[in-house]
Amino acid sequence: MFSFKKVLYVFTSVMFMSVGVVLLSNDSYAADISNMRDGEIIVNDGKGNVIEGIEVILESEDYPLQNELLQSRAVGHMVYRNIKVVQNNGTGIFAGPMYYSKKEPGYTTPFTGTLYRESAWSQNNGSCTVYYARFSGTVAAYLG
Repeated sequence: MFSFKKVLYVFTSVMFMSVGVVLLSNDSYAADISNMRDGEIIVNDGKGNVIEGIEVILESEDYPLQNELLQSRAVGHMVYRNIKVVQNNGTGIFAGPMYYSKKEPGYTTPFTGTLYRESAWSQNNGSCTVYYARFSGTVAAYLG
């Protein structure tokens, strides 16, 4: 028989572990983000390595998150953007999800989020084959 106390303990443990995983997974990007210049985009793979050959093909307008329960009025309010990027290279091997970060003036944090691979294709230009992959996702920042 399950008791409410036991369920609450399991739920609390899972929440703390989830927060710990999120905090630890972002540690490898902290140095890159702190050294960013305004308007600079950094895209990392899952191991924190900077990915080259990225072109932004879609960046939507900001939109606010409604009913944000953990929102801090002292920091500002969180806004979101939909992002779509294309990566090109000569090997055809692409990262799984990408970690995207872009710092902009007027925001207290960079826009950050995970982009997921939508599709991949190749194009032969006569002398070599160039491989492409399209990634998309939603990124967020606090508006100052």
